[in-house]
Amino acid sequence: MAETCAPNRADLVSNKQTRVLLWQLPSAAIVASFFLSSTPLKAGIWTAALTQMGLACLVNVSRCGRLHCYFTGPLFLLGALASLLRGLGVVPVTWAQLGITMLAGWLLLGRLPEKLWGTYTRRSQSVERFDQFTDRAHGVLQRAQQEAEDFSHHYIGTEHLLLGLIGEDQGVAAKVLSDRGVDLGAARSAVEHIVGRGDRPTSGSLGLTPRAKRVIQLSRDEARRLKHNDVGSEHLLLGLLRVGEGVAVGVLDSLGVSTDLRAMRDQISQLVSRN
Repeated sequence: MAETCAPNRADLVSNKQTRVLLWQLPSAAIVASFFLSSTPLKAGIWTAALTQMGLACLVNVSRCGRLHCYFTGPLFLLGALASLLRGLGVVPVTWAQLGITMLAGWLLLGRLPEKLWGTYTRRSQSVERFDQFTDRAHGVLQRAQQEAEDFSHHYIGTEHLLLGLIGEDQGVAAKVLSDRGVDLGAARSAVEHIVGRGDRPTSGSLGLTPRAKRVIQLSRDEARRLKHNDVGSEHLLLGLLRVGEGVAVGVLDSLGVSTDLRAMRDQISQLVSRN
């Protein structure tokens, strides 16, 4: 069964620029061609535009498993073939009939499958790597990527994980940090002071730094140590502290927050047992 999840950064449909370039501009070219009297020229525009749209859908399937692209890709390619045959006079249909058929097919196949079965047929690469993580831990990772993008950083480091932990305000980690007076705005200011902002926007999925990957590894170890089945935000926080260095620890130090691992682990154990 397909999974409904937050927009996948590998999804070409979710990216405004690629959506315009790969689908909306070809669609506009098809609409404009209705004003042309030359059948060969019209056939060429339709064939090229629909081929581009169909191939883009198939590429998107391989990138992120976007569900509707499994259906609309073949639809557009069949439309391209029909347009070519129409231009050669082999298929006895009007351009209006072909256009209405393509529009109806897109409205049906582009919407219904995802309403029934979800947006993606598989988890994104980042989710596959963290299949033992709780929903809140996934939320932390998504927030970390968003924080990195907001800073125009082309990586996800420990500082972004920390901001993600603070921002996931219903999580155990956020509660522990809040009890120690950690504020998201202050933490962001500290990150900006330490590492600054990037000079160009990010694009696509961002990779974890080696230190951030180490945090992920240690968070799994913390979950096992505490005999918890899944990795939650609290284990990510403990993993962050166990690394013992990096921008995140520097941010906590600058905010006057104790990074004593044992005290943090004890508080987390109490909170989890209480809940």
